[in-house]
Amino acid sequence: WFDKSIHLLVFPDGHLAINVEHSWADAPVPGHLLEFCLTHEVLNNEELYDSNGRCQPAVDNVGNYKTSNKSPIKLKWDLNSHLINDIDKAVSISQDVYNDVDLVIPCHNSYGKGFIKRVGMSPDGWIQAALQLAYFRDQDGTMSLVYESAMTRLFVGGRTETARALTQQSALFVRSMDDSNISKDDKRIMLQASCKAHSLLYKDAMTGYGVDRHLFALYVLSIGFGYGEIGFLKRALSLPWKLATSQQPQQQMPQSNKYSESTNTNMYMTSERIEDHPEVWDKVSPGGGFGPVCDDGYGVSYMLPEDSRIFFHISSKRSILSTDSNRFKSNLWRALNDMKNLCE
Repeated sequence: WFDKSIHLLVFPDGHLAINVEHSWADAPVPGHLLEFCLTHEVLNNEELYDSNGRCQPAVDNVGNYKTSNKSPIKLKWDLNSHLINDIDKAVSISQDVYNDVDLVIPCHNSYGKGFIKRVGMSPDGWIQAALQLAYFRDQDGTMSLVYESAMTRLFVGGRTETARALTQQSALFVRSMDDSNISKDDKRIMLQASCKAHSLLYKDAMTGYGVDRHLFALYVLSIGFGYGEIGFLKRALSLPWKLATSQQPQQQMPQSNKYSESTNTNMYMTSERIEDHPEVWDKVSPGGGFGPVCDDGYGVSYMLPEDSRIFFHISSKRSILSTDSNRFKSNLWRALNDMKNLCE
């Protein structure tokens, strides 16, 4: 029953999910909320549960038990045969979509952003170059437009812009990697140029100099003012994103409550660097992912939790024979290893 902007779903086996209506927020906002709750639960397990695994009574800031918690009320529905039939159809469609998702969530632990920074390159630019190289090899030497989501929250009401991550520099680097006539040093120089171009591109997207949201606004205006569909705008906005990507922000930090005598409240303390706390590295969630935005494409999200690891979510459709998430993962691991070898 989805009548709110955000819903918490709890299943009998203990699994939990949230369903969010998209118009008010993008994924990092509810994702941050859920990660905050999960991390707090893991790191404060003894405060929240007793020895039998049951929830401890809630207390206020001075240690008094709260008595205002309300028990949930089970809703009873009056369903007619037509509505039951529609529900059954919706369940069947949803199940088919679910079964068609080919999802793998691997962790790359050979190196992380620590090594990438030590060789003087942008971690995001590096991973984008690796993804494009993996796609090039996965799709037998073809390239495609690459979508990367860039946050525009520097602006009031800002949401996202598209960072078109396939650049002339990244294309030159990708094509060079399997060319035996190009030296290792030249390949490394091309990789550096690709990372530098990507950093500038991403900065432009974040600061209002992207093109895709402006093109979409022009398209909407052309329809609204009665000019009909403009051919250039329609073509520009309908080109397929066969490699859709997004970096997830790392929001899961070691946390603790510290009582403040001056304000008579608990102060929430948060460390700035999770890499300084290896004791909780195994508690870090890999975050979330998304499906491919076109049938014969891939959806890839990634997270850099600390200096030595990179989490990935790689998705594709089982019904499409030209894509395979495990195969893409193998190509991605090979790309990341080849790129590391360039800098050693």
